[in-house]
Amino acid sequence: MKEPIVYRSIEPEDLPKMYGAFKRVYADFPAPFFLHQEMYLKKYIARQNIDYKLSVGAFEDDKLIGFILSSVALYEGKLTAFNNSEGFLPVHRKEEVSVKMYDFLRPLLQKAEVKQCLIEVQTNDKKLLKVAKKLGFKANKTYHCLILSNQQILASQPPGGISIRIQDKADWDFYESFTDVNAPFLNSRYHLDNNEYDEMVISAKKSGEDIGFAIFEPDMGRVAQIGVRRDFRRRGVGSALLSFIYQLSANKSLLVNVDTKAKDVNEYFKEMGFETIGELAEMKLIL
Repeated sequence: MKEPIVYRSIEPEDLPKMYGAFKRVYADFPAPFFLHQEMYLKKYIARQNIDYKLSVGAFEDDKLIGFILSSVALYEGKLTAFNNSEGFLPVHRKEEVSVKMYDFLRPLLQKAEVKQCLIEVQTNDKKLLKVAKKLGFKANKTYHCLILSNQQILASQPPGGISIRIQDKADWDFYESFTDVNAPFLNSRYHLDNNEYDEMVISAKKSGEDIGFAIFEPDMGRVAQIGVRRDFRRRGVGSALLSFIYQLSANKSLLVNVDTKAKDVNEYFKEMGFETIGELAEMKLIL
């Protein structure tokens, strides 16, 4: 007789099962994931700063068939759970495994005083968008996914009198004094503060004074945040920062997500040679 599906909190000991489940879950999605197991476990899971007590797995015969992994931090001024990895095997999609996982998870999040849940869904993934709406998620923001794979357009050297260097830690109060666009959850201040696993902080200086910064992950080339002080914009500082981190990126490519409403920022990245490769919908569930 077939055993019923068991829903319980994820444990670190479940991680060896996670990679296989992750690949099976997303095998038929529009943009499948091709992370090797070591990168998935050490980079993807570690970077997400998973809160296992607020994560759930669906198990059938001790096999992981569905999962929701949560990261918790302040976002938009509210304690927020971001569901980094969320899925269920194709054979179980009609059994509403996702609905039951959220039924299990919701009281745990509410007890932890989490006010809202976030997920990111590719806008061309109609199946997952339908599931998210059924669960009560509503569109919050949309992001262009941009990639730079050719450095030729970037400045090879910083402008005269300006130096680019690696620094020990982020100066958030300074950065937020001139950034114009709020970062997505995974690239936000309070998430990055709890996750220094792979992030590198880069500073642009003139006469010893900070005038710009970038925070990025060299192994994946993911740009979390980048900004230039307003009185130094359009002087080649941003291009010099991008060129510097491009050289440090393992795959000689850079990835960045930009709010679709930030038209000037999107235009700037296109001028720098970035191309659009997709679009993400950030969706919110009020608890």
